[in-house]
Amino acid sequence: MGVLLAAAGGPGWCYLLIVILGTVPTLIMSGYAIRALLVVRRSGIGVRQALQQYRPEFAVYYAARYGAGYQLGMWLPYFERLNRRFIVITRHSTTVPEITRLTSAPVVVPKIKSAHGRLWHLVVDSMKAAFYVQNHAANVDMLRFNKLTHIWLNHGDSDKAANYSARHSDFDKIFVPGQQGVDRYAAHGVRIRPEQFAIVGRPQIDRIETRDIPPPAEAPRTVLYAPTWHGGRPSTNYSSLPLGSEIVDALLARRITVIFRPHPHTYTDPQQTGIARDIQRRLEADRKASGRQHVFGRAAEGDWDIPACVNHCDALITDVSSVASDFLATGKPMAIVAIQQKGAAFRKAIPIARVAYVIEPDLSTLHEALDELLGPDSLAAARREYRRYCLGDALGPEAANGFFAEVERILDSAAPQKTSSNGTSKPRQRTA
Repeated sequence: MGVLLAAAGGPGWCYLLIVILGTVPTLIMSGYAIRALLVVRRSGIGVRQALQQYRPEFAVYYAARYGAGYQLGMWLPYFERLNRRFIVITRHSTTVPEITRLTSAPVVVPKIKSAHGRLWHLVVDSMKAAFYVQNHAANVDMLRFNKLTHIWLNHGDSDKAANYSARHSDFDKIFVPGQQGVDRYAAHGVRIRPEQFAIVGRPQIDRIETRDIPPPAEAPRTVLYAPTWHGGRPSTNYSSLPLGSEIVDALLARRITVIFRPHPHTYTDPQQTGIARDIQRRLEADRKASGRQHVFGRAAEGDWDIPACVNHCDALITDVSSVASDFLATGKPMAIVAIQQKGAAFRKAIPIARVAYVIEPDLSTLHEALDELLGPDSLAAARREYRRYCLGDALGPEAANGFFAEVERILDSAAPQKTSSNGTSKPRQRTA
């Protein structure tokens, strides 16, 4: 506007008017900004005071935007059963509605999300430990508080790379179900001090029924097909879902009842959603034609959880995922679809595949695997031996006892937090 006025030879008072028009809104907006900063600070202080009165003993920290339903959901019931006060800290307010449906514990969001914010108003003196279920780089913000015992849980146990990340060396404790969880790091060249590990069993198998004796040969069979998520990039893609229609057709041709439960993230991807819907349509058509009561859609993904699906089947077809590890508790046969490698290379890279019937990515071994899965099950004894190595000794209702005992030990032995002169816990530098 000034350039135009100058070109037109406008009077000087016009320039003053331009300055006033620009300055007044700037002053108004500056006032709102200052007011907002004061509100944020008062809110942070108020939250801190409320937490100091509540006196939580630990926090569960969640830094991701998505996946809280199954990643936090598999652990929160066990935190509740500890009967200790805790909070859930989530970095993203969009996750709050989902998390509050999963727990009665307070769910809080940091007002300042940067590392400089340091979560100062949420880490109170009564807090002794922090648990992590998701392998997110932003975990480093919470890891800075050196008076907390930082415990890595993950949201499942499998041979995926997320289960042996070098980032885990920054945690004070790494909870693993069995010795397999310890050996997995060493096998991939990740150095973890022995004292960082705690073998606690796998709490999530406490509702999974063990059935080491197979059903009669002539009995009808039900197979659970549970493909994993494709991971978002080729290096983390273990999903057999693109092969799922052919796998399900092979089961239907053998008059098998199918439970179909894809990974929860499947429906965030249009292509994956289309494949899942196609499998569901095939199952619906076969149900109408044969009368077999296939379970899929809301029945398999909402009404039933993973333990329920597992308890209602006689065998499993899955990918490299925690579903395979948890299924070991049943004693039932399982097949794993190879995606990243083939043949001997797959069995070398994925130890659990050595006690499963492998379906090659070209499906050349599909019928051979189904013959074993639904018939003699020649790997039964090896699978039971591997079960102890992977999951520990505790099965059934006692499966969570090791987890409870170790958490109680950490909370009871933790020293009270020391605070800095401004009343906040002193953070430490971490490299996660």
